[in-house]
Amino acid sequence: MPDEGAHVKRVLVIDDEPAVRILICEFLKMGGYHADAATSVQEAMQLFYDNNYELITLDFRMPDMDGGRLHGFLSRQYGHGQYISELLPQRLPPVLIVTGCASDPAVQALKFGENVVGIIEKPLSYETFSAAVRHILLRAEERRITRQKALACLQHRIIAPGHRRPKPAANQA
Repeated sequence: MPDEGAHVKRVLVIDDEPAVRILICEFLKMGGYHADAATSVQEAMQLFYDNNYELITLDFRMPDMDGGRLHGFLSRQYGHGQYISELLPQRLPPVLIVTGCASDPAVQALKFGENVVGIIEKPLSYETFSAAVRHILLRAEERRITRQKALACLQHRIIAPGHRRPKPAANQA
């Protein structure tokens, strides 16, 4: 469970089955995470556009669009190099596929999709699901910290416009 003063991680749960959606949200709340639930692709898109998420759980089989197509759309719109606006760069967060048909070739093909970090099979157990979520979010946080350190290092190497590099001291013999 996250520390008292820590930022509460936000997860978007996309599943058309009410029982599964509620179960996933409860599992997430038990782990100390904030869960937003979407019952359809349209609702998921609106929530994703309006909020920043650290993780998406995505059902593969849904009536209006399968999870593979939705993932592809999100990847094209918000994936590597794409932005919502210049002020708010929303990258595609890690995506955990939740499915009852993990052996389906279409589901297996998603393993190679942008930011797909795992496939978990229904029925869900709290232990398996919560361990996967903890691991995914820990790895994402480690990557964020590494990127932050790399950017800080690069920032020190960049000379701001209008500033000149100091001249080296002349050797006096």
